[in-house]
Formats: sequence, structure tokens, C-alpha cells
Amino acid sequence: MKKHSNSSTADTGFQPLIEAELLKLYGPVLTSQEISKILGFSTVHALRQAVLKGRLEIPLFRMAGKRGRFALTKEIASYVVSQRMALETSDGKKTHGVNE
Repeated sequence: MKKHSNSSTADTGFQPLIEAELLKLYGPVLTSQEISKILGFSTVHALRQAVLKGRLEIPLFRMAGKRGRFALTKEIASYVVSQRMALETSDGKKTHGVNE
């Protein structure tokens, strides 16, 4: 699994806002169910499938004595912002994704 870089997101100002909101709602560690909700997966199973197929670049980990996988809130916030910033092309133009 590749680790995403958040260097381009640091200048946006979005990450601290998203991170603060997620921390307030969920705390510093997110469960699979919370990650699924935040990233818009229909189910935890859909999240698992994305991880298994290598389509999700977020480091998930297990915790002793707990079921499922977990992620740090900070890394989820960084990932969300990096996905948004990926919509900008190298010449500075913004794209609107699928619904242009």
C-alpha cells in the first residue's frame, strides 16, 4: 500500500479544518465503520474490498484485543484533502471531476 504525501495539502488550509472537525466528532483513532462513513463507502465491506484491491492509500492498522482495522484521524483528513487537491491540474486549472 502506498503512503500518500500531504506536502501539497499543508498550504491549502483545508486539512486543519477537516482534521479538527473529525477529531471533535470521532477522536484521534477511527474505526472501520467511521472510515467508511467519512469516505462515502456504502458499507464496511466496500471499504475492505477497496483496501484489498489496493484502491485506498490510507495506512490501516489492527489493535490488540479489538476487531477490525483502524486509522488515525489525521491521516484520514490528509487523504480527503489530497483527493480534493488532485482535482487541480498542474497548470492551476480546477476540474470538476465526473460531473463537469
